[in-house]
Amino acid sequence: MLERLARWCHRHRRIVLVGWLNALVLVAACASAFGGSLSNGFEAPASESQRALDVLFERFPERAGSGAEVVFRTDRTVDDPAVVSRMQRLFDGLEREPGVADVVDPYEPGGAFQVSSDRRIAFARVQFSLTTLDVPTKTVEALLEAVEAVDEDGLQVELGGQAVQFASQAEGGSREAIGLLAAVVVLLFTFGSIVAMGLPIATALFGLGVGLLAIPLVSLVIDVPIFGPSLAVMIGLGVGIDY
Repeated sequence: MLERLARWCHRHRRIVLVGWLNALVLVAACASAFGGSLSNGFEAPASESQRALDVLFERFPERAGSGAEVVFRTDRTVDDPAVVSRMQRLFDGLEREPGVADVVDPYEPGGAFQVSSDRRIAFARVQFSLTTLDVPTKTVEALLEAVEAVDEDGLQVELGGQAVQFASQAEGGSREAIGLLAAVVVLLFTFGSIVAMGLPIATALFGLGVGLLAIPLVSLVIDVPIFGPSLAVMIGLGVGIDY
């Protein structure tokens, strides 16, 4: 069956190419005119994890949201007055950002466990009032800018956590482009021909293009999370190029 289909596509390659182009244009037009929006929520009704999260938001809303970690390292010690002053200003600024419920820093009573034994490295916990998918990208960008502002003069400060990773992924594009370039190089060395390399790449990109453009149409029927396109790109490129 597949062999006959492949032979037919080869014999009628111009028709197949025009068909793909028409499909691309048609799906793009339909998505633009009728496409829905992606969902910014992710729930698993009736699951134990969802029930636990619901109870957490009901009883302890200040601890139910996502979190991030501010890790800092100094050439001196975290107790140095200059370091304490800079980091306290940072923590105070982070706590005023929209969506931030609390900042638990190592200088608070009971924060000793957040400091390394040589007292050169410590971390603070940023508690959001929202789940990872609901934390605004602008809030994460503001946190990153605040952290970068004090990351100098012997003080290294980094921000991490699920919300930060998700916001960085949402910017998207660069890793997929690097992966595609790597596939081009591998296929070129494997096949030794630009034409032979280009065929699976072109097939994958056509299929991926139609699939990505169809996602807004699919969202009219079922909820599609905002990370759906990124997942589709990873799977589409891998499967499209390999097979």
